[in-house]
Amino acid sequence: MNGRRSKFMPRNLLFAAAFVLLCGCKETAPANVNFPNHPMRIASLSPCVDAILYEIADQNQILGLSHYSFDEKSSSIDVNFAKKYRPLSGSAEDIIAIKPDLVIAGSHISPQTIAQLNKLAIPVFTVGSPQSIDEAKTQINDIAQKIGQDGRGKEFIQKIDDAIKNAKTNDNQNPKAIMFQGGGIVPGAGTLGDEMLKTAGFENVASQYSNNAYNVLTLESLLFNPPQIILSDASFGSGRVFSHPALKKAKVSIYTSDFPSKYLNCAGSKLVPALNRLAQIRGEYLQKKANHAQ
Repeated sequence: MNGRRSKFMPRNLLFAAAFVLLCGCKETAPANVNFPNHPMRIASLSPCVDAILYEIADQNQILGLSHYSFDEKSSSIDVNFAKKYRPLSGSAEDIIAIKPDLVIAGSHISPQTIAQLNKLAIPVFTVGSPQSIDEAKTQINDIAQKIGQDGRGKEFIQKIDDAIKNAKTNDNQNPKAIMFQGGGIVPGAGTLGDEMLKTAGFENVASQYSNNAYNVLTLESLLFNPPQIILSDASFGSGRVFSHPALKKAKVSIYTSDFPSKYLNCAGSKLVPALNRLAQIRGEYLQKKANHAQ
């Protein structure tokens, strides 16, 4: 990718890409914390944990969910489901007020908040952002064990395995594709997005533009070396880039299809619909290609 910063590459997106990389941490828990065997007052401070609880927890186990899940634009679950519970900002005061017997948080939770909760003997289980399908399944299993729902956790993981099996192909056709997320952030080799593309029978060509795990794709890069397929999140307005006059003038033909960023942001809970969507996009592209060849 060239050294100039394109007008399609806002500076703050570089920080967003860096944040994605920094969040790839493993699950951790404070030392000497006794977790309840079957917690019935669970507070979630992560939208991705919200989505896992949505799949495997009893509804009466949940006390509160992260405030992100109450916003249609950011929620990874049905907002009407979220509204059954209390929205949580993540502050210690907010959590203490509802007296949970287990807090499950993302890696962004502040050490000060954890320290305050520990003083009150409120156990906190923190989870990271999975960077592979196996890590996502491990996270689901860990949360299932913490909330006493091992059976439902295994059932959910089996659904993921079934989706992986259904997405796999053996036709030796690997369309060249990239995942164009909000603002042009593209997951490269070694990322969850890369693994998902390969699992569903695509060739992730992000490495042709940069060797970084995450980088920002410019319009100039597209013009110089266009992929066959771009998977973009329509809600971020990515289509405005692909309909740019420069692309039309260059007569660049790229097949674009909507792929919501939430499928990557909350990988564990969204692997099934994400893989199903990728399989659908691949089938539509190959059918269109075959029709064009006739």
